[in-house]
Amino acid sequence: MKFLKLKKIFAICIVVLLSTSMVIGCAKTEEITENDVAIVNGARISLDDFNNNLALVVIDYEKEFGENVLEKDDGTGKTLLESVKEQILDKLVMDEILLQEAAKNEITASDEKIEEAFTAFSEFKENDEQFKKSLDEHGVSDEFIKKQIEQDYIMEQYMMFFIEKATVTEEEARKFYDDNPEYFNTEEVKASHILINDEELANEIRARIEKGEDFKELAMQYSEDPGSKELGGDLGFFGRGRMIPEFEEAAFALEIGEVSEPISSMFGYHIILLEDRIAEIVEFDEVKESILAHLKRLSFQSHTEELKINAEITLNESI
Repeated sequence: MKFLKLKKIFAICIVVLLSTSMVIGCAKTEEITENDVAIVNGARISLDDFNNNLALVVIDYEKEFGENVLEKDDGTGKTLLESVKEQILDKLVMDEILLQEAAKNEITASDEKIEEAFTAFSEFKENDEQFKKSLDEHGVSDEFIKKQIEQDYIMEQYMMFFIEKATVTEEEARKFYDDNPEYFNTEEVKASHILINDEELANEIRARIEKGEDFKELAMQYSEDPGSKELGGDLGFFGRGRMIPEFEEAAFALEIGEVSEPISSMFGYHIILLEDRIAEIVEFDEVKESILAHLKRLSFQSHTEELKINAEITLNESI
């Protein structure tokens, strides 16, 4: 089992749980010590838990991208490490809120489930000496991992508990379907093109096609696209978002059998032949259950955001 799969067993992720807002609830003054990173509705989140979660992310990043990767700018003027710390803190706060809600509803984790997941983790660790060494170097104990597994399982059970109770009507699902046609209507076209760097030559070739010369033979003779030249310019089927915008717009606007005027792009001038078109509309009844499930998950996300807004949270500003 790969490490990335293990992250599904216990919550070691850089993306904040459920894409919640980075805004931290209703901040309320409460005495916080140097051993805490936050206090959530009176419950303290320890610096040790924060550091262990951070260590797991560091191990994962360095394993994937090499040492010192977290020192790089993340594109916002911060280092990746700074951004990761913010995200981990936000995640731990959200985790604590959800664990408190789970406790209110008497949701617990079974010892069997915890042991099953921990056994899988242990087997992976024993088979990866570098990973095991990294855990030891960062002081990440088996006890901490077990606690993470238990909490992750409880949060998952709480989400399922909430979703099972959530009510979404067929009318709401139909509205989502009608308001988001791009999710349910698929269109692809099959096209060939001749790519020419010289505009004058491109216009000459377009005129020769108009007079009846074979498009594919001209593509094999003149096209400067090495990927399609030997195929007579054939690009196969593609959907929207696959090609550069100017090419896509022109291709999808053509009728089957129609040849475009030369279309300018950063690569040169494209003469496009539209050869086929596939349009498929997925009917509402085919996706109704999936939409209902999706809307229930969205309702859970809204629920977590509301919980966070109403929570009493104090942060350790020095983290």
